[in-house]
Amino acid sequence: MISETVALLSIHNAKLREVKDIMYIGNTVAASRRLQEELRQVTEAFGFRYHGLEKGEYSGAVGALLS
Repeated sequence: MISETVALLSIHNAKLREVKDIMYIGNTVAASRRLQEELRQVTEAFGFRYHGLEKGEYSGAVGALLS
């Protein structure tokens, strides 16, 4: 249920910004193949393209370093 909520919020924001690609990042996504697959299924069911970032679990640390 969490994956569906995350995907639907992402899809809503993608629609508002008129983009078709959604990238999911973070440790929670990187650590769970099941979550990745569920995000992919829901995202693609609504006509959007799923992207997972390799080494995405480090995205927060890189953002902190750059700020």
